[in-house]
Amino acid sequence: MADRSTVADSIVLTLLSLAAAASTGAGLLLAGFGAIAGSVDLGDATPIVSRGLLGMGIGMATGGGVALVLRRARGSRVDARGVWQMLLAATLIGLPVVLGLWLGPLVAFWRDVLALASELGVWEQSDWNGTGLILAPAAVVFSVPAVQAFAAIVVALSCVLMLPLVMVRSASILRILFVVVVMTGGLVLAGMFGASSSNRLMPIAERTIRETRDPSGTEQARALALLQRYQSVTQASALTLGWAWLGLLVWVPLLTVAAPYRVESSASDSNAWTPGPEIDSADASERERAYRDAARAVDRSSGTAF
Repeated sequence: MADRSTVADSIVLTLLSLAAAASTGAGLLLAGFGAIAGSVDLGDATPIVSRGLLGMGIGMATGGGVALVLRRARGSRVDARGVWQMLLAATLIGLPVVLGLWLGPLVAFWRDVLALASELGVWEQSDWNGTGLILAPAAVVFSVPAVQAFAAIVVALSCVLMLPLVMVRSASILRILFVVVVMTGGLVLAGMFGASSSNRLMPIAERTIRETRDPSGTEQARALALLQRYQSVTQASALTLGWAWLGLLVWVPLLTVAAPYRVESSASDSNAWTPGPEIDSADASERERAYRDAARAVDRSSGTAF
């Protein structure tokens, strides 16, 4: 089968390279924040915050960097046809739908965060001096759901980009799929590590909120409710993204084993002369004479002399 999607493969790989570069840059930025956080006095939370940001940054940067390297590597060629083509296409269609349904709490969380920021007039400030003192801690807090949202977007868009390649039976789909698995694997693992670090921070955050003076108890209850929502959203999102990533990963060995690349023979190949079974039973002189007669017949058909 001739590869009919070279241009499409190049376009998809270029777009995936942009996502991998963004993941690498964001990962290095998070790792830098983690190194800085280690020198900031946050009490018992200092090592947890520092290691959490470092782990997330390293995961994102590693996944993105390796994906950029693999983008230029030559991978195995496959030919997904028949039932395998249908199943792979169904997977690429189903994963974005599942992510959209199961990550509804994450979408609602970000919608409420943006609404709260607009309500507080964060985007309408004319004087941003000193705002970094407020936005920097907020960036650390929201880094986990931000990484998870980015991972969900990259997984969904990667499925959409790969779907046309599956439909035209691109021989490079395995290499492209492997690049996607490596890149999104770094993002998913970063989100899981961040959710785990947030879970370890919960007792410290709850203790801090309860020790804060609030005669009416209203603000304290509201803060605790937001904290519980943050924890449930990040934990559930990490689990959902993990299952979605496994849904892509399982296709790497499946395509390798079940859909090997086949070179289709041409009509001229089917008309080529092959020795009959009687030649195998002939002696050496008869076999040599038969091959010479066949060579003369081939030369006569091509217009050359033997």
